[in-house]
Amino acid sequence: MPHSIGFRSLGICLSLAIGSVATVALTGTSAQAQAPAAQGPIMAAETDLFVATEQARVVAVDAATRMVTLRFANGKTTSIKLGPDVRNFAQIKAGDEVIAVLEHAVTYAVLKAGTKQPSVVVAGEVGRTKKGAKPGAEATRQVALTMLIVSVNATANTLDVVPQEGGSIQTLTVRNKERQAYLKQIQPGQLLSIVITDSVAVTVRPAGT
Repeated sequence: MPHSIGFRSLGICLSLAIGSVATVALTGTSAQAQAPAAQGPIMAAETDLFVATEQARVVAVDAATRMVTLRFANGKTTSIKLGPDVRNFAQIKAGDEVIAVLEHAVTYAVLKAGTKQPSVVVAGEVGRTKKGAKPGAEATRQVALTMLIVSVNATANTLDVVPQEGGSIQTLTVRNKERQAYLKQIQPGQLLSIVITDSVAVTVRPAGT
């Protein structure tokens, strides 16, 4: 079941949904930052997924100042100023319902030593509704990180990792019971691939639909 979170982010999501694609343009490769499949007994790619939904009602639209005021289920309100590049501002009406679905996924994989993998890859994709339609959009951002494993402590269930290009050591604690079983198979010199994917889908629909 999706978890509901009260977030100022819904205002940000609405701005993203009906604003310019340029405001959420991402730098980096345009290809998806996929985690490569691991080979042999090393930990294969596994994903943790968190889904959150939030709803709000448009209670006021000020065309002169381009301010939209939203009221959440808990009664709290927030106002968002939308820039002149907003495509579908005229379609926003008081009473409209705004629904945002956020997904946060983290994929882990352990790769063999010597695997060719970039240290950091950032990718993104944005889509929105046609001109004249009710506002709506989907946006995805992926960040792929590859870290060098420098030590493993199967008793404490921890991994020490550093960026491939060098840097300070970071200690990661493995809390998932099933993944803790992999630790005895992991050796220093292998690589830890982490792909973080955040996506948001925003829809605005008339009241009563």
